[in-house]
Amino acid sequence: MDCDSESSFVGNLLGMVLFGFMFYGLYKMAVLCFKALALLIIGIYKIFDFCVLVIALLISRSERDDHWYDSSGLRALLTIPLMILTCTLTVFAMNSSNEHMERSHLVRSAIARQSQTALTTDSSQIKQSQTKQAATKPQVVHAQLLNIRSNPNAKAGVVGQVGRDSIVLVNKTQGAWSEISDNNTRGWVASRYLTAAQNTIYAHVSAIKLNVRNAPQTGAVVFQLNKGDTITIDSSRNNWVKIKYKEKSGWVAQRFLDLM
Repeated sequence: MDCDSESSFVGNLLGMVLFGFMFYGLYKMAVLCFKALALLIIGIYKIFDFCVLVIALLISRSERDDHWYDSSGLRALLTIPLMILTCTLTVFAMNSSNEHMERSHLVRSAIARQSQTALTTDSSQIKQSQTKQAATKPQVVHAQLLNIRSNPNAKAGVVGQVGRDSIVLVNKTQGAWSEISDNNTRGWVASRYLTAAQNTIYAHVSAIKLNVRNAPQTGAVVFQLNKGDTITIDSSRNNWVKIKYKEKSGWVAQRFLDLM
């Protein structure tokens, strides 16, 4: 073996040894780094656990001794955020309460206004009903052909017609209009085409037994009429008719009478 071959072999051997040492060193450094990282994580966990324990002890002691830890500042550090949070929630709750009170006041005011309006309207309607729904004598039509309309309006639809000299009964009036019933037709006609009947108006009873009451609707029954009995009509109101029969009088439902 010549000198060049020996030097080459020795050089390769030394290179392999150095590479092995370098690889081993890197391996040890990696292991140490992982161990250091693990120790750091464990240390952080221990510090955090210790802090939690200290905070718990401080809170527990403060609840027993009821004093502030001004020397360490830990008590203030824990309490100030809680105070800020409490104040914020209190202010928010007060604002919400004020808004709720304002809304409640507005709602109550609106309800009061509506109630007052409703009472006024009801009072007006009651007064109107008292003045407009008085009993009315039988009426005679003096128009050639009088339209019966669905509402007290000249533009309302026509539901029927009634001829001259026809006898109609008025249920109620509204302004210049009168609600009448003519056989099975009920509607509104212009009051100017009606005049009170001067002659006695007769009607037949169409019901088998007809109760005669001392007042419309809920009045007590004073006597009864039989089918076919002839009665005289005195006046009408709200689909009830005041009749006379053999020295007796009372109120009957209009639908059970046929005008003669």
